[in-house]
Amino acid sequence: MFLPEQYLHKPVFFLTFPTKYQKNCNIKMMEIKEITHPNEQDCQNLQILLATLSESCSFSIENLTQMLQNKNNRLYGLYDQDQLVGCCCLGIYHSLTGKKACLEDVVVRTDYQGKGGGRMLVSHATEEAKKEGVKQMLFTSKPSRVRANHLYQNMNFEKKDTNVYIKKW
Repeated sequence: MFLPEQYLHKPVFFLTFPTKYQKNCNIKMMEIKEITHPNEQDCQNLQILLATLSESCSFSIENLTQMLQNKNNRLYGLYDQDQLVGCCCLGIYHSLTGKKACLEDVVVRTDYQGKGGGRMLVSHATEEAKKEGVKQMLFTSKPSRVRANHLYQNMNFEKKDTNVYIKKW
């Protein structure tokens, strides 16, 4: 069972770049869209994207549905025409110390990495969090994701001096 196939995506951010095969002739256009009602192809692409983050990542339509039903969650897709090639999730929450955001599952398809798509996703999520009155955004990134960590540092995110713990059940 998939969610309704109609798109209620909102185009929000564009990036153009020449592909390595089309040097300086045709320009490829990439855009960020908020995904509110993914179709079957989006769901398949999300599953593939999340598998590149970690072998232990599990994707389910149920998780996707629950995430999208929560008004404090946003799913942004990086599209090359109608093809989903990257994504990130933004969650906004309140704590005793204020309104915060958490960025999750930032991933771009391997053949699109290094072309600005990851920067587009993170920039867009950051701007959307600011519009919501968020004062800080937290996220984690494995040290083995060297390019991603380099991007975050270049975007002026500070490495927080803390330990991250997880307990699964």
